[in-house]
Amino acid sequence: MGKPIVVCGTDLGASGRRAVALAAACAARLGGRLHVVHAMDIPAFEEEAIPPGIRPAAGTLRARVEEAQRTTEAKLQALAVDVARDVPSKVTVRAGRPWEALVDAASEDGAAMIVVGPHARSTNLFTEIGERLLGTTARRVVRRSPVPVMVATGDVDTAASVLRAQGARLLVGIDFREGGEAALAAAKRFGTKLALVHVLQDVFVPADGPLDWPEIRANWIKELEKRLTTLAGEHADVDSTRVYNGDPAEELALAAEALEAHFLVVGRHAGGTIERMLVGSAAERCLRQARVPVLVVPPQT
Repeated sequence: MGKPIVVCGTDLGASGRRAVALAAACAARLGGRLHVVHAMDIPAFEEEAIPPGIRPAAGTLRARVEEAQRTTEAKLQALAVDVARDVPSKVTVRAGRPWEALVDAASEDGAAMIVVGPHARSTNLFTEIGERLLGTTARRVVRRSPVPVMVATGDVDTAASVLRAQGARLLVGIDFREGGEAALAAAKRFGTKLALVHVLQDVFVPADGPLDWPEIRANWIKELEKRLTTLAGEHADVDSTRVYNGDPAEELALAAEALEAHFLVVGRHAGGTIERMLVGSAAERCLRQARVPVLVVPPQT
């Protein structure tokens, strides 16, 4: 088996540069290689399908597209040399939509993970509705990738620095399901210190109902704390555990700040299509809430 490959998408902007730096740090931590990918809208030129009268113009357009592709490859190579430093790297310009280019490149490489730029935080209502229905590049990659995806949001520079220095602290969301197990396994590859957090989400209980929900919740939290403590005892790199009560995405984001974590690691669950489109999974909502890079891990990893 060869060295692990980290695939990173970049738009060659500032956020894309930070994503490449974080991807290089991940590759260094794994003892692997970096593959930097940029997607372009490259039209197909099939000579037989072009009417003879416009073939000269099509030839000029083709030459311009090829020149743009070479220029972009040169920029990617310069970026990789400047940012990746001691990590072996290669660059590729691919045709098509960014999320498809990244997932396809990861599949072809047999990559260990994908790193992508941050999830957009829209302030425009119509744009946000569109994002919920269609998804940003980061969200689409997270949904479709068969390997872990790290979204380079928040304080990426500090995260990349501590990861290279092997001093990263990771907060792992534990739900005592397959997703939480996969998240913990992935986190152990990157962090030297792990904090395990479970969030108990309140259920709807009528005020005049027969159940004493506050007492049930208190007992439930005690039981969850015991389970987390038992799990922590099985892993020497776990130095703290916490149980919070509330919305999972919000509480995990707040816990990452409170516990001074450099990364947040969560498992991805295969929810229904309509639910993901209109509401989004807890993992996806973490992308909008967290102020540190988020590693989203599929259950089978």
